[in-house]
Amino acid sequence: MLVFMLVFLHHADSKNHRGGTGRTPRAGPGSERQRGHRHGARRAPADGGRRRISRTAKASRQGEVVRSTRPTPRGPSVIALDTSSVVAYLDGSTGKDVLAVDLALEQQQAVLPPVVLCELLSAPRLPKRPRALFQQLPQLDLLDGYWERAGLLRARILAKGHNARIADALIAQSCLDHDVPLISRDRDFQTFSRLTPLQLLE
Repeated sequence: MLVFMLVFLHHADSKNHRGGTGRTPRAGPGSERQRGHRHGARRAPADGGRRRISRTAKASRQGEVVRSTRPTPRGPSVIALDTSSVVAYLDGSTGKDVLAVDLALEQQQAVLPPVVLCELLSAPRLPKRPRALFQQLPQLDLLDGYWERAGLLRARILAKGHNARIADALIAQSCLDHDVPLISRDRDFQTFSRLTPLQLLE
């Protein structure tokens, strides 16, 4: 976690040539899942608010303070981010998923399944800047029957002899409930993608 904090602060102070989100290292939130991990996002003002993720990300990187309400993507082009790809993005890693995260943030399409937000905020010494950024992103609401569907989904995967962590099943079900694609580098989601309609962007 100390490495997580130091590398983030290093990127925050030195990488001013790059727009978008400040970067934190991979050894951080959600690492226990080794992520290598509905449209009904909570509502907030659309005009003006749609640019605040980028402004907050830039301010987070530069150490500024931004006060804003949580923006909400509108329209069909909403993309869920998984912990694995968010951490890789913040760490400065490369890959198609990192580019997809960057584009989703830039175009105000990014949403977080609640479990992903929980994982990202679980680091006990997470610096304020990335924490504020994560809290600015819209979340996917949980629909009635969500927990039952997630349990049945996990049982279905396990019955096929595949690995299915509870957190992965919860994230997958959030995306399935809203027909939202998921950006993830966690290979375990490939099983969910094969056996369910989950749209996976790797």
